[in-house]
Amino acid sequence: MSLTRSLFTAGAAAAFCAPAVARAQSASRSLRLSYFPAAGMLPVYAAMQKGFFARENVTLVLMPTTGSVAQFQQLSAGDADIAGTALDNAIAYDEGQADVTLPNTADFVAILGGDNGYLRLYARPEITTYAQLKGQTLGVDALSTGFSFVLRAMLAKNGVGDADVTLKPLGNTAARYAALVDGSIAAALITPPQDSQADARGMHQLGSVTATLGPYQANVTVVRKSWLDQNLPLATSYVRAVRAGLRWMYDPANATEAVALLVDVGKFPPAIATAMLPVLTATSGGMDPQGKIDLAGVRTVLALRSRYGRPQKTLTDPLRYYDDRAYRAGGNP
Repeated sequence: MSLTRSLFTAGAAAAFCAPAVARAQSASRSLRLSYFPAAGMLPVYAAMQKGFFARENVTLVLMPTTGSVAQFQQLSAGDADIAGTALDNAIAYDEGQADVTLPNTADFVAILGGDNGYLRLYARPEITTYAQLKGQTLGVDALSTGFSFVLRAMLAKNGVGDADVTLKPLGNTAARYAALVDGSIAAALITPPQDSQADARGMHQLGSVTATLGPYQANVTVVRKSWLDQNLPLATSYVRAVRAGLRWMYDPANATEAVALLVDVGKFPPAIATAMLPVLTATSGGMDPQGKIDLAGVRTVLALRSRYGRPQKTLTDPLRYYDDRAYRAGGNP
């Protein structure tokens, strides 16, 4: 059985990774994860392939999304249970500052940390400075969610105002990268693995979020608080399994197998997968080895949303959008 097929039937991995007696004691619980296909999914892939979800009697159903708007509509409607997404997206809907109205009242909270997004601003080969972006169209996920505020702040720090550019909502990183390649946009924030592809095509990296703005909490795991109140044990199992996946990913002994997961499951070319693993596991990189929330990074998110979000609000409490019950209950995976 291939790695890819086994990921979509995570319960079957129990035959290899958990005793039959344990499987019989509790029926597998299904958990639907809406996510952006990206290298940062490696801990989840590992948790599925190595039986960490099976150990928790959880069958994870992977639901790739095309953009944050569709993702949060799905999450709000109850068509997904949990989402890997940008923290800023959750805050936008909680504060009534997002692009669309959701089916139900927004009550989103993060339950697990992620990374700083590895966000880098790439421009087409003929553009080598921020000043050359004036008068150009730039790609974003969505106008008032995702990382558009990061982009606007990076531009402003380098002398490019909102009125100098046109922002075009395109959805996920793959869509933004495709538009960058075909020339329909001049620049966009790009994440792995598209950053390596952009480098190979001669695109110019103009800056990164951390170098320009400092700590930034980009991706997290988000749920509805109302769902969490009813499903804390299931959420705890998810957090524990992913944290075990993180620990596995950071073990140098697993490097070869981790690259294979990125190739077989993430569908990344071998050379790109090999290059990405050191980025994901760097001790000073963007992904916390324990899945912790970076409170300094959350404060940056809140500062940007206070500056650019509409209707304008002053947001200062980094703990308001984080519920640590599942993390605390999970103990050491």
